[in-house]
Amino acid sequence: MVHSLLLLRSRQLRNAIDDLPALHQQWLDAYGGLCAQGWASGPQDGYFFSQLTRHLKAAGQLNELRSLLFDYNWLMAQLQASGINGLLADYDWLTEDKALRLVQSTLRLSAHVLVTKPNQLTARLWGHLRDRDQPEFETLLEQAASQHTHAWLQPQQAKLAPPDGALLRTFSDHSSWVMSVVLSGDGRYALSGSYDNTLKLWDVTTGEALRTFSGHSGGVNSVVLSGDGRYALSGSYDNTLKLWDVISGDCLATFCGDHSFYSCDLADDGVTIAAGTVHFFSVVEPEGE
Repeated sequence: MVHSLLLLRSRQLRNAIDDLPALHQQWLDAYGGLCAQGWASGPQDGYFFSQLTRHLKAAGQLNELRSLLFDYNWLMAQLQASGINGLLADYDWLTEDKALRLVQSTLRLSAHVLVTKPNQLTARLWGHLRDRDQPEFETLLEQAASQHTHAWLQPQQAKLAPPDGALLRTFSDHSSWVMSVVLSGDGRYALSGSYDNTLKLWDVTTGEALRTFSGHSGGVNSVVLSGDGRYALSGSYDNTLKLWDVISGDCLATFCGDHSFYSCDLADDGVTIAAGTVHFFSVVEPEGE
């Protein structure tokens, strides 16, 4: 009896798996009835905008998904609904499409602008993709220009960084010069020190500033992370070194010197510290020569 029940349950699960594309399509059909003016007009219900691309991929609607990701109206609607990282995640469903990868790279290069100024989307698309001779890009740019509701400067050449170039992302949140940057051992995080007197911890994938470390009274010249990423050390123009708990953001210790610290290092144990400062000497010509 138990064996028969297990076989029945296994058969039911296989049938459910086989029917998954149809279930995703049912979801699409149901929401499609709510989108009288296309997918971009979908409801702000906390689910639709974050899940539409997943359902399109799971239902096998790859052409529909590709068209969506070249639709300026969707880009703007998703940008406003889910933010720049939500929009970037949509493109992860079709990573083999070279043209879509260029659009995603364009959005990633523009993320530091679009996170606070989504109305710059049209200008950023034109600035990065203006010279790309592909029908999809031409249609996207024309649609972007036609949907623009106020005066703007239309680039006649692509003057911004190419989406297939060496630059991947810009991190923007400091209010003054960035003097030092270090990556965590796994490459997931970056720590920066700035002349705005702060350190910032960044998520390298999303470009988000995860934490700000405040406490220095002068510019931060040097930063370093311990090997396990648990501790950070900073050297400042205020003649101090500060040891930080990266997880909590707390300052664990302050070390005072007589001069500004321009270099520092931290052993993996988070205990041993090395630091360098600058001393100035007068050059005196030797006598009798």
